[in-house]
Amino acid sequence: MVVIQKPGRLVEELKETAFQMFTANGYRLEEGTKENGVYGIGKAGMTFLVGGLSKRMKFSISIVPASETDSAINFDKAMTGASGGIIGMSKIDGEFRRLCDNLAVM
Repeated sequence: MVVIQKPGRLVEELKETAFQMFTANGYRLEEGTKENGVYGIGKAGMTFLVGGLSKRMKFSISIVPASETDSAINFDKAMTGASGGIIGMSKIDGEFRRLCDNLAVM
């Protein structure tokens, strides 16, 4: 899990910004809320059919207050990609790093 500190940013603002970032990248909120949920892309069944060639990925996010004026984003993988073999795990790791960078600059 990665914790991204957001000084001077409130939870309400961050959850909307994160939601927009995920949806702009083709993800949808699959579980939970914008503040504490799981975003995914692709279909689960495709991973079993085509393995690492599928585009199935899931990431969890939790946006929490760190103080009265600051917030933090807890961001983690919600799947390992192991069912897609080495290719699947590599794709998940790369996408995780890319999304971390996007969350850090938003």
